[in-house]
Amino acid sequence: MQYQSYQYYSYGNLKELQEIIKVDGIGIMNIDEDEQIIEYQIDRSKCVRLSDLIYMITYNFLRFHLGQLLELFAQLLKKVISQQAQNHIQHQYLDTNRIWLVFKNESPRLSVVYTKIDYTIAFTGYQCQLFEKGPRDTKSADEQIQNIIKAILKKFKKDNIFFNPSKKNEIDNQIYDPIIQACDKLCIETTFEVIMQLQSKYELNKVQQTIQLDIQLENSKVDLARNQNLPKIEQQLKAYIYALKSETIFDLEFIILTQIENMIVPLENPKINFNKIEEHNEYFKEVKSIQQKTYIKRKEQLQSCIQQIIEDALKKMLEDYKFEFKQEEKQELNETVVNRILNLKLNKYFYNSPHYHLKISEESLLQQQLSLQSKLIQKVVNEEVQMLIYYHILLLIDDLI
Repeated sequence: MQYQSYQYYSYGNLKELQEIIKVDGIGIMNIDEDEQIIEYQIDRSKCVRLSDLIYMITYNFLRFHLGQLLELFAQLLKKVISQQAQNHIQHQYLDTNRIWLVFKNESPRLSVVYTKIDYTIAFTGYQCQLFEKGPRDTKSADEQIQNIIKAILKKFKKDNIFFNPSKKNEIDNQIYDPIIQACDKLCIETTFEVIMQLQSKYELNKVQQTIQLDIQLENSKVDLARNQNLPKIEQQLKAYIYALKSETIFDLEFIILTQIENMIVPLENPKINFNKIEEHNEYFKEVKSIQQKTYIKRKEQLQSCIQQIIEDALKKMLEDYKFEFKQEEKQELNETVVNRILNLKLNKYFYNSPHYHLKISEESLLQQQLSLQSKLIQKVVNEEVQMLIYYHILLLIDDLI
């Protein structure tokens, strides 16, 4: 899909981060030292987020071989092992939204038909805690990558995703379970070895990226229909991007992901037409309305929180002065602080991925966002109050002159 995605993460140690992104960068990276934020600009025609990939496999939108899944797991494990052994890099906040598959120039992209792909793995979000989940203990990358692999397989088991229904039991017992059991032991070398053994046992075909248990669907009616509809699905995705060109990237990604189910039926049945995508689509309006209501609610709660902090700051900082601020000035001060907080780049973190909003309630996300903002409010309030005091001092000096 032809569009640019933006990701925002905080960092703690600038020098360490600069060394990390020299060996593990993705897209165009800009560091804002004032706000201690790194911004990634990622070309989505060349990269796919792991969370998106798993979501699209789960909904049977993408065609993906079991052999490709094993190779993906092997690549993830190798990435972490290499980072720790060769580069002495430790990522303590890994999750599926911070893992990217970066396609090599000559490689085809993921598709609704089976496609051989060639890619590298990139991580984002170094040093940035998982704000959407609240305060949690850090986990080493080798532990977390195994937790991620285990969670993917457990989700596939729950959602009945086995890549070849006729071999479901064998795949469950001989592929999924051994990997899950290895991950439970939290020894990354052992888990990697288990996957290598499975690739050998079931004869990984590196050309086709399949193993013996993979289903052969290339000539089935479903795959013939998918091949026939390939231009239509590509046009459908382009239509979404065009119709939502004036909206945020978050809205675009959220809408496409939540509309995938509606694209699958016509994708596999040429007799059914794809829905027409129009700029003033009712679903688009609904999503935008929800976002606006959330923004208003967040601003109102932020204003309430800031008001008391401003009163406390004024009381403390005006002890040495004889003047007082008018109510209008306090209100303007409140608005200034609110706008500064809302415009901080770190707020954009919560819109890095639509999966936060698909898995976590809006109320919970709102509370986590307010919790994060509360840590920034005191500094901003002190700065704004100090500037207002200086302004009044200058007015007094001017009057004396």
